[in-house]
This record gives sequence, structure tokens and C-alpha cells, in this order.
Amino acid sequence: MKLLKAILLAAFLVVAACVFFIYVQDQRWRTAYDAGRAALAESRYAVSEEQFTESLTAASWFGAHGLRRARSLAGLGYLYVALSKDDEAASLFHRALDVAEKRLGHDHPEVADCLSGLATAYGRQAKDAEAAPLFRRALTIRENALGPDHSEVAQSLNDLAWIYWNEGRYTEAERQARRGLAILERALPADAEPTAKSLHGLAWFLIRQDRLDEADHLARRALATWEKATGEARLNLALCLGALAAVDSARGRCASAREHAERALAVRAEIQGPDHPDVTACRCNLAATLRDQGRTTEAEALYEPAIESFEKTLGPDCPALAWPLVRLASIRSSQGRNDEAEALLKRALAIREKQWRPEHPEIAISLIELSRFYVKQGRYAEAEPLARSSLVILESTNLPTEVARAFDVLARIDSQRGSNDEAEATFRRALALRDEHPSGDDRQTAELLDNYAAFLRKVGRNAEAQTMETRAKAIRARSDCASPAGVDDRPSDERNSRVTNSKASRERLPRDRSPEHGLGVSPYICYTALPRSVRRSRGSGSPSIGRPSTQPSSIRDLNLLIK
Repeated sequence: MKLLKAILLAAFLVVAACVFFIYVQDQRWRTAYDAGRAALAESRYAVSEEQFTESLTAASWFGAHGLRRARSLAGLGYLYVALSKDDEAASLFHRALDVAEKRLGHDHPEVADCLSGLATAYGRQAKDAEAAPLFRRALTIRENALGPDHSEVAQSLNDLAWIYWNEGRYTEAERQARRGLAILERALPADAEPTAKSLHGLAWFLIRQDRLDEADHLARRALATWEKATGEARLNLALCLGALAAVDSARGRCASAREHAERALAVRAEIQGPDHPDVTACRCNLAATLRDQGRTTEAEALYEPAIESFEKTLGPDCPALAWPLVRLASIRSSQGRNDEAEALLKRALAIREKQWRPEHPEIAISLIELSRFYVKQGRYAEAEPLARSSLVILESTNLPTEVARAFDVLARIDSQRGSNDEAEATFRRALALRDEHPSGDDRQTAELLDNYAAFLRKVGRNAEAQTMETRAKAIRARSDCASPAGVDDRPSDERNSRVTNSKASRERLPRDRSPEHGLGVSPYICYTALPRSVRRSRGSGSPSIGRPSTQPSSIRDLNLLIK
């Protein structure tokens, strides 16, 4: 009997010791995991990595397929996304996804979170073909598990919207973003951070389509939320300020655009450090506003090191390089360094052709830029096929103002070879598109009016030309921009014709030739930008699903925290 009692006592002590050991290891894991989350939320990346690594070590005591391990792997994955270590992040999300599927099945919401994290890592590497099905699967899981009107469904819709954006499917991107925003506005308070992110994301989609009035309204709604943000959530303030800068630049409010660009740069540099690609992209945005104000020397001093930084950190063919290359080409052209300008434009086109499918709108925009440069050089035979190729691509997009720019090029080519009827018809088509979409870039409308006026004077229709010049002058009167002198992309005979026939030409401000709102910040460029930036801000509120918690305890909560 005493022996039996001794055996039972020994067994009890062994079990108690095991339970205590498990408890200690669980507390060790939980403490390290929570510390890793808190450090990540405060952008203390070195501490976050140390703590997540410690939590992963503690999780190993619970087996290779324990949920603690999956959550620690996911935590490290989101940390590496924040550090732009996208290959490492993808590997970690793969491992977390494998564990989560084995433990929870294929249709659990935590599996959707792992899928979303993996897709984000792919999207940042421009692997949209791999990212899109993962985001779609995450959306399906969340709709089935949580219902179609849940806030996490809205997150999946916004993720998909950025993929469609990157693919150049702007109308579909807008549709998904509007659906996501509608869900969030029903599910969350008006000033909730997920709602604000959806607002400024939709604003970017509208900016790309030159629908500036609504974009301005949405961005200002979001700004009210982000002005109160703290920590890394302020990265969203930088994105919102970038959207407002783009709108102001297109509207000719260049001083305001510069102020927004400077604030965005300061916010990013403070949080991400001076060498982060997002910060480099914001320097390019500031350079664009300086160029708009005619301060080309300062702009050039920002573009050149930015290009070198992108090449060093992201590689010589990264898509982020294309816009600064185009911008620098414009400056080189204004300096008469045309060989360098042509090489830069061709390099930007080559990068986009390597990055995107042949029918992507960004390729069309590069073709337009190069064709405009050739027109300036009087190389019409080289310009025409480029402009016509761009139109073929743009036929299936919702970018009427880019179509108008291509028509402008073709009309000027027709004018130079004496095809005046064709030239006038094409000018009118371009102007009709501008008039049908009056919320687009005002400066580009003024440029078109000037080019049409030059044609009308050439054919002796001076009264009509004066009407076009008056419209253009009225647009410029509303602007405080003074774009770099000499960046007139018309050939010399067109410019001389204008000077000879119109006193107004001497009053005309030189025009910006930027393809996109002065700033040229498409969200995907900047890692700024939205789809490939760390689009994750820290939420506040109760720990329930859909209201981000500052104390997440699972993959799902961590995903909400970082997104």
C-alpha cells in the first residue's frame, strides 16, 4: 500500500512538473510574442525581431505543428514585410500557412490571414500573378466564415483592389475598393483607421483616372483620422498627404503640393529611416513639386541620388525607377541634353515592358512620353508608331486623359505633314475627351489648348486660336506653378509660329510635361505607395474581430494589428 502511494505521488509529481513546465514555456512564448507585437507596433524592429525569435524558440516545445509556432512565424513574416525583406517574409508565411492548415483545416479565418500575409509579400515583389489567387482565396474564406459584410471581408476586397491596380485594371480596382469602403462605413465608426485607409486608397485609384474632385474629398476625410494617429500608423498619414499633393499639383496649387510632399517625406523618414525605398520615393515626389515650381536644379539634386538608391536597394530593373527616370529625362531635355533624355526614356520603357504585360497602361504611358520627345526633336516618323501603339493599349482602359495626350501627339504629327483635316479632327477628339472629364489635370488641358491654338494659327484661323489661348491662359491664371523653362515639347517651327502670331505667347508660362499630376506618384511606385508599401497601421479598440486590438493573441489579431 505504501509502495502504491509512493508510485501515485511520484506520478503526480511528474505530471505536475510537466504541467508546470508547459505553463512556464507557454508564459515564455506569450511574453515574448506580446513583446514582439508591441515592439513592431512601435517600429522598434530590432527588439521585435529578437522577441519574435524568442517566441519561436519557446513554441518549439509544443511541436513543429503547434499554433504557437504558426503565430510566431506569422509575426516574423509581418516584421520582415515592414523591413522590406520580402523573400524571407514569404518563406515565413509559407511555413505558418502549412501549420495553420494542418491544425485548423483549409477554411479557417486564421488560414485566410496567413494567405493574406503571403500574398502581401508576393505583391511587394511584383508577383501579382502569385498574389491574386491567394487574396481571392482569403476573401472566399472570410466571406464564408464571417459573412459578406464583415470588416475583414472589406480588408480582402481592398487587398484585391491593389492587385487589380497593379495589373492596370483600374475600373475593377475601383469597384472592389468601393465595395470594401461601403462595408467598413457600415461596420465601423466614421473615424476608424480601416475606414480611413479605404478612403485614401480609393482616392489614389481616382487620382490615377484623373477624377480629382472626388479624390480630394476622400483624401481630406481620411486626413482627419490620420492627423490623430501615432506610431507607424502615421505612415498612412504620409500616403494621404501624397494623395493630396498629387491633386494639388494637378490643379496648379504647387505651393500646397510641395507642403504636403515635404510633410509626407518627414513622416516617412522619421519612422522608416532615411534609406528606406519608401523614403526615397517620397524624395522623388518632392522633387516633382520643386520642378513644378521651376526649381529644376534642386529637383535634379534629388532625382539623381534617388535613382542610385533604387538601383542599389531594389535592383536596376525595379518598377519604382520608371517615374524618376521619366522626370529626369524631362529636365535633361530642357537642358538640351537630348541624347541623355532619350536614353532615360527608353530605359523607363524597357523597365515597364519587363515588369508589366504588353497591354498594361503604364507601357502605353511610356510610349506616349517617348513619342512626345520625338515630336519635340522633329522625329515624326519615330513618334507616330509609338503614339498609335499607346492608343491600342489604352482602348480597354478607363484613362481618357491619357488617350487625349496620345491624340494630341498624333494631331501635331498630322499637322506637320500637312494633313490638316486629320489634324483638326484629332485635336477635336482630344479636346472633347478633356471637356467630358473636366476633373482631370488642368495643366494638361491648358497644354492641349495651346497646341490646338498653334495649329489654328498655322492655318490662318487666328480668331479661333485666340479663343483657345484665352481658355489656356485662364487655366494658368489659377495656378501658382512655374514649371521648368524650356520644357516645351513642340518642335521649333511650332513654337516660332506661335511667337510670331500671338502676343499672348510671350505671357505664357512654360508647362510641366509630367505624365501624372506633377507628383507622378502612383501607389505602386513608391512602395509609397500603396500596394507595395507596408500598408499596415496600428488600430485601437476592443479585441473583437474587425476592431483591431493592440494586444493580439493569434495570427488573426496580429494580421489586424499590422494591416
